[in-house]
Amino acid sequence: MKKLGAWAAPLLIAAWLAPRAQAQAQAKPAWFDRDYKSTDGWGFFCEGEGATEEAALTGARAACAAKICQLFGVEVDYQTKTTETLQSTGVETTVLERCPKVRVVGRKEKRKTVSCEETLCRAHVEQVYPRAEYDREHERLNRPAISKVLERTIVVRENGKTFRDPKECREALSPYPAIRGERPEDSERRAAVLDRALPACRDLDYRDVPLQTELSGYLIASFSSREPGVAVRLSQLVGTAATLEARLLALRDHERAQKDAAAQATKLAAWIRTEFDALAFRPSSFDPKLNRWRLVNGKLSEKDPYVAELGSCQKQGQLLVRWPAELWRDLRVCASETSSECATFSRLGVRLGFLGCICRRAAHADTTACARTLEGHLTDACPKGLGAECFRAFAKLVAERMKVDGI
Repeated sequence: MKKLGAWAAPLLIAAWLAPRAQAQAQAKPAWFDRDYKSTDGWGFFCEGEGATEEAALTGARAACAAKICQLFGVEVDYQTKTTETLQSTGVETTVLERCPKVRVVGRKEKRKTVSCEETLCRAHVEQVYPRAEYDREHERLNRPAISKVLERTIVVRENGKTFRDPKECREALSPYPAIRGERPEDSERRAAVLDRALPACRDLDYRDVPLQTELSGYLIASFSSREPGVAVRLSQLVGTAATLEARLLALRDHERAQKDAAAQATKLAAWIRTEFDALAFRPSSFDPKLNRWRLVNGKLSEKDPYVAELGSCQKQGQLLVRWPAELWRDLRVCASETSSECATFSRLGVRLGFLGCICRRAAHADTTACARTLEGHLTDACPKGLGAECFRAFAKLVAERMKVDGI
């Protein structure tokens, strides 16, 4: 194995540190039982998990709503899958709205418990769906078509709570998926749509799971047209927000931040051009007459920056620290305005490119697995974002662990 530089060696040991312990599954409460049917209605026992108590309860209640949907012969399914490799990042979202017309209202929550251990919370609930509510909804679903048309203009009121007609929210959100591109003007258009949708999408029937799924679908439908890195970020924002309004606010704030990110990206691209050979891992051409390496920008160098970067990973580390916190789109940079030598840089690619450089420098047998392990430790050390101070703290942490292990 080649010897690492002093600044890079502390990071290598992170590839062999023990992974974080997984949260242990918690036991179900004593009252938790099987679903049942009686002359008065149905009883459902449901569970859910999440990073917070609210998220776990939301998941458990959604599971009960899906069971109620099944009483009418329908179900709801919503899936988001994100894939990441050293070469690419992608997000695949599937929304199957197979319970769009059933109103899951009138159910009563009889019992609930929520318990948390480390970063995992688990909720258990028992909900009762009265036969009278089922009969009422069944009768509503089977009314003549003209009744259904008229019904959409009525505001729902129940237990003193008034819910807004979702028609205006649907109309406000419908243009959102059609806006494509990652230019500042594209972000401004999307932010404007979300601003208009926010007041229209407040005070909706939060118990109506199919409605909430349908409205969130307008947001999710745009992911497939966004750049991979952006789609991953948007998927994270939607997945961690507990309510529709919270999702709208999170996406709007993201779009508004892109104007500043565009300005920072311009400065970053200028810096990348000066270090293009090293950052793009492009071998430079050696000129034997001049005994120099000719770079893609036409300049001459006494050493090959490509080979130097393989030995130090220094420029990759600098790029990692310089990457703006709000820059999630890909950044394509050419060596010059007239050069055909170009490379695409992404948020994930920059992180894994640096960590992969460390693993390659150490001649690790599985570069991808090594980089993934380093990525996990880097995320643990810098949960709020990466900066120079955090980067130094991470190196110090790994160095201290290395001494403890006697390596």
